[in-house]
Amino acid sequence: MCGLIALISKSTKPLTQTALELFINSLTVGVLRGRDSTGLFIITTEGNVHTLKQASNSTHFLENHKTKEFFDLHSDNILAIIGHNRAATKGKVSDETAHPFIHNNTVLVHNGTLWNHKALADVVVDSEAICQAISKTSYKDTLPKLDGAFALIWYDAENKEILVTRNDERSLWIFETQEFDYLCSELNMGNWLLPRTYKFQKEPVGKYFKELSVYKWNLSELYKGYDICHSYTECKKDFFFPKNTQHYTAGFGNTTKKVTQNDRLLKNCSIQRNTLIQVYIISVDIISDDQVKITGYHSKYPNITFIYYLKIPKDEVKSLMLQTTIVGTAFGGKEDGDIIYLHKPATKTITGINNIPVQIDEHSTCYKCGVPITEDDDKQVFVRVKQNESKIMCPNCVEIIPQLKEKYVYIQ
Repeated sequence: MCGLIALISKSTKPLTQTALELFINSLTVGVLRGRDSTGLFIITTEGNVHTLKQASNSTHFLENHKTKEFFDLHSDNILAIIGHNRAATKGKVSDETAHPFIHNNTVLVHNGTLWNHKALADVVVDSEAICQAISKTSYKDTLPKLDGAFALIWYDAENKEILVTRNDERSLWIFETQEFDYLCSELNMGNWLLPRTYKFQKEPVGKYFKELSVYKWNLSELYKGYDICHSYTECKKDFFFPKNTQHYTAGFGNTTKKVTQNDRLLKNCSIQRNTLIQVYIISVDIISDDQVKITGYHSKYPNITFIYYLKIPKDEVKSLMLQTTIVGTAFGGKEDGDIIYLHKPATKTITGINNIPVQIDEHSTCYKCGVPITEDDDKQVFVRVKQNESKIMCPNCVEIIPQLKEKYVYIQ
């Protein structure tokens, strides 16, 4: 996973030196999300863009004499500054493949991984493909075609607009202050760094960017903050499939049946009993020597608290606390407090054609077409791993994607 950071002024005045210090501290800490490359771009009060990037971790990047010269030259005239810590997934590690990417009037940083980027542009790095596609057509045309995980921040230099969007596979938070808007990939980063840099009468609260919506800051009206200028739908399932290929559509929770009020664990939520769900971990509390209480959230259900009581050996608690997500099965709900309880799903292990083992249960389905995954699919599926989460592609979907058949040899 990569890390995104941004500070956007709330007026036509440049960001203060204290605000830039906050950015530098954030970029430094961001090495925990990506250490392969580091980069940034600034937008001046005139709306001009300057970029800097390097195939090194953030500590070395910030100590480099070119970076120090960059800030010496521009620090008095920065209206917005956007940073990126890269963990490489597509393309080699080099200065050229570091973020940001520039094509025509578009400057972009990306956290995530796409599976269909060759359909957008014939380039090695998926993030560059997004940038090129947006610059050639438009973001309204490009975003519904993205198949994979993404959180994006980009600048439209022609219209002098900063734009942000994400889907449910990548997080992005915003803290609004009187002086600037602060964007970051992790809630805890803002919670930890903001009060250590500024003294607020009332500390800003991090808010989640709504998925599949485009947020816009107009440079001439920064005092107004952002507005949501566009909404779109996810990449359609048949975007990656030949037209004559039969496939299935999976609903949330790996079921296609219509959700009725009686199926729901809470009145105002579509989550059903026995739904397998991945949540972001907010806190881990030790209840006893062999039990912890995990509190989590899900981007599609921001008003619901997920509680997960888990039995775990004492020596494994520390590694659990380092996880960002966890998967559980929903089994109960509490209307008072909007709480859904999770428990550990029963699992079995199969192996993908790319030699990666993965656990499955009765709810496991193909992430492309939605058909169930069973033990009979062992050594025939493709396993995609990212950010502590495994996704499985069924044998039928593997067969119709030549890239996978060419790259991997089936296990005998």
